[in-house]
Amino acid sequence: MVTRTEIIGIIDSVILRRDFWTLSGRQKNIQALQKLGLDAQAAFDEIYDNLSWQDYIAGPLKDNHPQPIPGDIWIFGLRIENIECGTVPCQVDTLNNKN
Repeated sequence: MVTRTEIIGIIDSVILRRDFWTLSGRQKNIQALQKLGLDAQAAFDEIYDNLSWQDYIAGPLKDNHPQPIPGDIWIFGLRIENIECGTVPCQVDTLNNKN
């Protein structure tokens, strides 16, 4: 079981490395931005300003994509502009201090 302190630590890590994060060009991400009427930077602003340990859904999980990226995946649920955005996956390589 993941503790509140661990979740807060992951969120802090994500915020500290804000300049390194990019939005994946996956179709579902593009559609979500269009639905929200936001660009990627505005969406990241919403995430960084509003993400809380209470939004935690799952993690740490291993990356199971065909070309995995090092680090664990943490999943959060978030509402932006009063629209449920589903999940916000954050991938953090805590061993190598990379996003």
